[in-house]
Amino acid sequence: MEQNDNRPIIILVLGILGLVACQVFGPIAWIMGNNYRRSCIMEGTEPEQLGNVGRILGMVGTGLLILTFGLVILMVILQVALISLS
Repeated sequence: MEQNDNRPIIILVLGILGLVACQVFGPIAWIMGNNYRRSCIMEGTEPEQLGNVGRILGMVGTGLLILTFGLVILMVILQVALISLS
């Protein structure tokens, strides 16, 4: 890995944003983290911890995004069911 490689910092920032601000950044951090990890393994270097933490935060943010979509779909289904009953 190069000395001036900013990818771990970018992955960490995207992971944090995906967790606290906009969950859409979660999958992006996860994908970028996986690509970063894979490129480090191919180069024979150890990935920086910032990249690993960002990747894990991306996984958590993605899980929250999926959970949010599931809850929205459930609420829509329940709302339609309540409207059809009345």
